[in-house]
Amino acid sequence: MRFWDSSAIVPLLVDERRRSALLGILERDPGMYVWWGSPLECTSAIARREREGDLDAHGASAALERLRALAASWNEVAATDSVRSTAARLLIHRAAANATAGFPSEIEASVAKTFLNEAALAVVSDAMQLFGANGYSCAYPLERLYRDVRGLAIAGGTTQIQRNLIARKVLGRRRY
Repeated sequence: MRFWDSSAIVPLLVDERRRSALLGILERDPGMYVWWGSPLECTSAIARREREGDLDAHGASAALERLRALAASWNEVAATDSVRSTAARLLIHRAAANATAGFPSEIEASVAKTFLNEAALAVVSDAMQLFGANGYSCAYPLERLYRDVRGLAIAGGTTQIQRNLIARKVLGRRRY
């Protein structure tokens, strides 16, 4: 399985110089992963080619039909990674800004650390899934990223310790 971006998908749909090489790659490895916005990007690229005169109406229609057929067989990667990373960044900024302003919050810091660790682990795990056995190979940086993320989840208090701290604060219980 390979990740395909729209710059590699469009030549599969219209007559371009790289088309035969990309068709060969697709034939050897038919498993396609694309990001959720790829159909829109490809449709836009086809419309631009038609608008600029590189493709007539019949060619554009045929390309859109090929896009629909290809899309029926690929796997889409949702934008959850982007949402996770943005939420983690905002949680960290909030905890840091409040601490700097003299209003440190143990709960905000613990929530930020827990969410960041779990989001990073989910992103690296998804990437590992896409890479398959190569994800564990030292030949790719993903293996190192996975180890770093797991270490981050342990340093400074495991996510379970952070959850216990949050629960104690929310429930108003003291440490024993």
